[in-house]
Amino acid sequence: MRDQNYHETFNRLDELWEAEEYRTKKLSLDLPHAYAIFSDWHLGNGKGADNFRRNKAALVRALRYYKERGFTLILLGDVEELWQFDFDEIRSRYDASIYRRLREFPRQQLHRVFMPSACR
Repeated sequence: MRDQNYHETFNRLDELWEAEEYRTKKLSLDLPHAYAIFSDWHLGNGKGADNFRRNKAALVRALRYYKERGFTLILLGDVEELWQFDFDEIRSRYDASIYRRLREFPRQQLHRVFMPSACR
C-alpha cells in the first residue's frame, strides 16, 4: 500500500509541477527590484495564547516602510497560526492592521509561499 500511495503522490506532484496555472513564479534579481522576505508570523487571535500579539505594531511599521520604498513582499510558511486559532478570529484581530497593510501592496508585489508545515 505504501508504494502505491508513494507513486500516486509523486504522480500528482508531477501533474501540479507541469500545470500552467501552478507554474513557479520567477522573480527578477536585477536592480532595482528589492524584496522583503518574512517567515512564520503565526498570527493568532490577539489574546494570551497569541505569541505574535506583541509584534503587531512593529510589523505594521515594517510593512509601511517596505511599501513606501517599493519592495516586493514574500511571505513564507505559517502566516496564521491555524493549528491554534480559527481564521475568522485571526482576521478579526488583524484585518484593520496587518491585513490592511498587505492589501495596500500591488498584487504583483505580494507573494505567499505555502510551506509543507503550513499544509499539514
